Amino acid sequence: MVLKEKVKSNPTNSVNFSEQAWEEILLEFEERQERKSNIIMYGLPEQPFGTSKDQKIAKENDKVDTIIESIKPDVRCDGVRTQRLGKFTATSNKPRPIRSLSLITMK
Repeated sequence: MVLKEKVKSNPTNSVNFSEQAWEEILLEFEERQERKSNIIMYGLPEQPFGTSKDQKIAKENDKVDTIIESIKPDVRCDGVRTQRLGKFTATSNKPRPIRSLSLITMK
């Protein structure tokens, strides 16, 4: 919330927003900052039916990390978390998109 204090203490601010409006603006900004390193990937095969949830998560995290590093070697992914988007259908042969929630930093 350091940004909040800076914005509120800025005497050159000519627009008067209510406290609630400031909160909404800052909340939106913080949410965008958190989402800016998210990546959505398509076409990554899903793990076979019967694979445990923990194994699926670990394999998908590793796969996404490998793809990101192969595309951009100077990027390191710390704490990659993946999430499949959409509902799983056993009869579908089309893999669901995968969202990568990651903390990406330059090496």
